[in-house]
Amino acid sequence: MKDKKESVIVEIRAGTGGKEAALFAENLFRMYKKYADSKNWKSRILDSHPSDLEGFKKIVFELSGKDIFSQMKYEGGVHRIQRIPETEKRGRIHTSTATVAILPKPEGAKIKIRPQDLRIETFRASGPGGQYVNRRESAVRITHLPSEITAAEIRARIFELIGVPKAPTFGEALDIAKYVEGITGARPAFLLAILQQESAIGKNVGQ
Repeated sequence: MKDKKESVIVEIRAGTGGKEAALFAENLFRMYKKYADSKNWKSRILDSHPSDLEGFKKIVFELSGKDIFSQMKYEGGVHRIQRIPETEKRGRIHTSTATVAILPKPEGAKIKIRPQDLRIETFRASGPGGQYVNRRESAVRITHLPSEITAAEIRARIFELIGVPKAPTFGEALDIAKYVEGITGARPAFLLAILQQESAIGKNVGQ
């Protein structure tokens, strides 16, 4: 029997521990990214919220590969680390936590999007700068009014810096969000699509 190709959505949220928790969330993301690379899995970031200093308050990404859910499903839950932070002058051990959610990506779901159901706004991307976000870059926010699901676009250059080849489309994000809502009964507000180009947005609205 051949290995089944599939995708999962991974969400990592910083828990207790302040700055150390945000750094721990970033450590987990980098660990999963390196593991995915070692397994020849594809990865792409769907959404990220950097902390005010370093690390992530939250990061959502997709992993695609062979039998990936069976290998990742037990990663879900609360992860804890005890270590001495670099900024700790007295050598005290701090405990930090982060939560990890693993969701299988649906296959074949299709949702029709009408232009009149979309609200499009422009804004400035914010964040700590550096590798992940440029404060001066503009971005586009799209809201699907019937479902109140929001999609945000940040320049594709950001993805290129961290080795992610392509961002998901708004339709793909809606497919996933609707699927999660159907099996959990809760609207997945964390699931934000990041579109690749403004031209794609204009094309969808013009149809």
